[in-house]
Amino acid sequence: MRQRREDDPAIRNELRKIIGGLTPTEAVVVIRAFSYFSHLANMAENEHHIRRTRAHALAGSPPKVGSLAHAFDQLEQSGLTADDITKLLGEVLISPVLTAHLTEVRRRSTMRREIQMADLLDRLDGGGWTGEELAELHAKLRRAVLGLWQTNVLRQTRPHC
Repeated sequence: MRQRREDDPAIRNELRKIIGGLTPTEAVVVIRAFSYFSHLANMAENEHHIRRTRAHALAGSPPKVGSLAHAFDQLEQSGLTADDITKLLGEVLISPVLTAHLTEVRRRSTMRREIQMADLLDRLDGGGWTGEELAELHAKLRRAVLGLWQTNVLRQTRPHC
């Protein structure tokens, strides 16, 4: 992190030396760890986004820029009637785009663990837990992360048909 903030050549050289000294097996473990860290950070960020969206809804905040509700408000403020908007939407072509990007192809066991972790994060956000309940939720979250770490992302052998 310090290297990214400071762009220090000495730190860059130290990182190159450390990374260059890794065996292929060690490099895979480090890459996997950073990949999971990034993925878990994204999950936490999604939970935070859900929490903020819920808080804004409860506070009666105006629709967020970029939301459909905001877009409809803008259309309404521009003087368009509901009939005008309906006619306009009737002329729009909406076409889904399906992709099969490698990062989106995940094994079922990995997806199950991710769903479990998202559920635990959501429960933690609920608050009102006793110390014992909070400790149990944290323990379950640690076990889920450990389970994810111990799950192979890629198959080492071909599945038998």
